[in-house]
Amino acid sequence: MSSDMIVYAARDALLARFTWESGHADIWRVFLHGPTLSAVIAGLVEPWRRTGITHVAGIESRGFLLGGAVADHLGVGFLAVR
Repeated sequence: MSSDMIVYAARDALLARFTWESGHADIWRVFLHGPTLSAVIAGLVEPWRRTGITHVAGIESRGFLLGGAVADHLGVGFLAVR
């Protein structure tokens, strides 16, 4: 699968589970469905796979979860930003 296809599959998977709750984006349903979570992580990883980055930074709750998973897939360190 090409890089673009991986990113588009991630976008489609995210949008299938995304909702608005009281004016706020609710992406927590992404974490409830394993295949969707895997697709989203793959989509986040793909643009950075061959760049030589050494760390991923994640901001607060969702950033900690997604950033940690992305760092793990890339085999690099994770920096939690509060």
